Amino acid sequence: MLSIGRSHQSVLRFWGQKENVFRVERGCVPDFRVALSRGDMADLPIHAVGLIGLGRMGLPLGRLLCAQGVPVVAFNRTPARAELLSASGARIVSSPAEVARSVSLMLTVVTGPEDLREVLSGRAGVIGGARAGSIVVDLSTIDAVTSSELAEALRARGIEMLDAPMSGSVHDAEQGTLGLMVGGDAGVLVRARPVLSRIARHIHHFGPNGAGCTAKLALNGLVAAMAQSLAEALAFLERAGGSRALFLEALAASGLSSPLYSRVGQRALAQDFEARFALRLLHKDLGLLATSSRSLGVDLPLGDVVAKLVAARAAAHGERDYAFLVEAQRLTSGLPDSNA
Repeated sequence: MLSIGRSHQSVLRFWGQKENVFRVERGCVPDFRVALSRGDMADLPIHAVGLIGLGRMGLPLGRLLCAQGVPVVAFNRTPARAELLSASGARIVSSPAEVARSVSLMLTVVTGPEDLREVLSGRAGVIGGARAGSIVVDLSTIDAVTSSELAEALRARGIEMLDAPMSGSVHDAEQGTLGLMVGGDAGVLVRARPVLSRIARHIHHFGPNGAGCTAKLALNGLVAAMAQSLAEALAFLERAGGSRALFLEALAASGLSSPLYSRVGQRALAQDFEARFALRLLHKDLGLLATSSRSLGVDLPLGDVVAKLVAARAAAHGERDYAFLVEAQRLTSGLPDSNA
């Protein structure tokens, strides 16, 4: 496949939204298109990458990059968590600003809008250390308004930002098979793609800053609705004396087959509620979705009902995986506790 040297990377321009398709512009030379495989992008030379936030997703991403031989400079508010990545070869520093002084591209993986605001523009934040031309790629799930505001504040200092919330599990973070929904300048995405292609299998560019956040909230609204719908179907079936395992087998063979249904259903049958996507985080995301939809004047009647159900489950079982929605529905349907 095609090899592109460092001198050519700066003149790549993104061409459309078809994955890994670019147009290369060289002055007066006519444009031509090249298709780059994920492997090609992962082979491009990478300098040090910054990583801010070493939680459930951030830590495996850091370990993945270290295993790939990418120098990682990292910060986490909890030092003990940072030491786990230090053991993989990362350099741990004392603030987001110090991360920004050390690299030209950094990834942020934090819980919510205020966390991101703190690490980017707070005391000792990225904005105080980053050089003009640096890139921040935020992998968190937050709202589009906050993300766009922060992108504008960074841009005023000559710093570029992409919102690129992740879809996928901890396993995907470990394997580099995440999906990214990206908002921001297409040319900045081209510059960031060699790094992003190391952690993600699918990268979709939705438009300007904030567009990736909007897409991710829409996706998580579907996640909640699908999981709760499955919970109700299984409770109805079990109450009538049917086999949940057989139903899941039939569902997988039907036109409604979905990896989410299979994953959530099998975890429920196995009583495996170790958090891959904790209920408290789903609750947080549905709150962001509700606020965003109201600001746009969009009514989400089903989403509002599901959000109330998730809020109630998260209040008592927030650290459990969202597959616990199935067990919670069993209990409210008068079925015996699976652990009794």
